[in-house]
Amino acid sequence: MAAAERPRDGSEGSVRFSEEPSTPSSRASTEADAASGGSNSNGGSGSYRGSMGTRDSTDRRPRMGRSGTLHRISSAFIGSSRSSMEDHDDIIREIIIQFNMKAKNGVKMLVQNKKVAPNGTAREVAAFLFHTEGLSKRRIGEFVGGIEELNQATLEAYLQFFQFDHLELDEAMRITLRRFRLPGEAQMVDRILEKFGARYNACNPGKYGPDVTYILSFSIILLNTDLYNENLDEKKRMTFEGFVRNNAGIDDGKDIDQAVLRDIFDRIKAEEITMDEADLYESECITFVGATRAGWLTKQGKGTFWGEWKQHWFVLNEHCLYYFKHAGDSDPRCIIPLQAVWANQQGTMTPI
Repeated sequence: MAAAERPRDGSEGSVRFSEEPSTPSSRASTEADAASGGSNSNGGSGSYRGSMGTRDSTDRRPRMGRSGTLHRISSAFIGSSRSSMEDHDDIIREIIIQFNMKAKNGVKMLVQNKKVAPNGTAREVAAFLFHTEGLSKRRIGEFVGGIEELNQATLEAYLQFFQFDHLELDEAMRITLRRFRLPGEAQMVDRILEKFGARYNACNPGKYGPDVTYILSFSIILLNTDLYNENLDEKKRMTFEGFVRNNAGIDDGKDIDQAVLRDIFDRIKAEEITMDEADLYESECITFVGATRAGWLTKQGKGTFWGEWKQHWFVLNEHCLYYFKHAGDSDPRCIIPLQAVWANQQGTMTPI
């Protein structure tokens, strides 16, 4: 998490971020092993404090001169004939924007701007989806769940970046589904789970048959949805006995060991399979997709003496801080430009 502070007197100053774990340490370690002054529309003003949830990286925007993902992607996907890193960055930014609007268009632009053999396209696209920061998790899921040959080949190559050795099936699913949003279309889900099951079996040969992995994966998705559906009456939620019945005879007519099912059920009941909060509330508005940071902060409103502190959903992106009344809202209540603001991260000052 990162705490942000803004000067109360309205003068130029600094925004300070202090890093704290945003997810349980046990989950974070497992995932690390497996996968490499503003214009206010409502006239309000005040001070800010609290915490904003971070995504997988402290900075989701592609920047010039970064030595990490952007440099690797630029080198791999943009021909060596380009001598300017600035040109590389501009193309990558445009590809990300196009992808976040419509995945198919972004991938088309990616293919047009790189020199790879036809049989290497899926692998390179998969690497772009896996390593590039700022991509919409929703759009990634929609693309890899597509029916076209390139979509399916990319999904298969994408899953090669995960190592599921010695992980239980639900643990592998938890890691995978933090990287992209599972689409709502049943046929897309079906295609993704089929390829996921094949990858899991390749990492854990002999543990389950192909049909078992696929059916049990689907059953885990249903269990997770059932247990955490806010609109479902508590009395109607799936029990362990119901989970066992759903998986009766899936191993070529035989039942799976109930101890295995019990462990899966207990782990999901203890912790929902879900995405990071910032990704879970990803906006449909392209301006807020792939934000640098997103999360909850408390804002002090106006008052006679002391304004009341209220919680709002904040999004930091492209040198602007936006806040919304509710997560997922499309229109911000306030826009705070940060061009003249610097961040103090562990004693190092950097521009926002």
